[in-house]
Amino acid sequence: MPPGAQAKLLRTLENGEIRLWSADGARPLRTLASASMPAEVVAYSADGAFIAGGWQDGLVRVWNAESGAQQAELRLGGSLR
Repeated sequence: MPPGAQAKLLRTLENGEIRLWSADGARPLRTLASASMPAEVVAYSADGAFIAGGWQDGLVRVWNAESGAQQAELRLGGSLR
């Protein structure tokens, strides 16, 4: 993590949301996605610049980790399981 950067956590919720939280868990920083089902997987890119989330129906979304702006949406040809 770069000097001065704030540690953050990703959390998936049953209502389909992916939330970015401060590492101390004191406050949510933003909601990245809302879908009809919980995300199966969420991850940061190796450089920490992007966040990806994937759903059981094959939907994958990518966001800018700093701004929260969605960068891409992909539909894979099958389940992520």
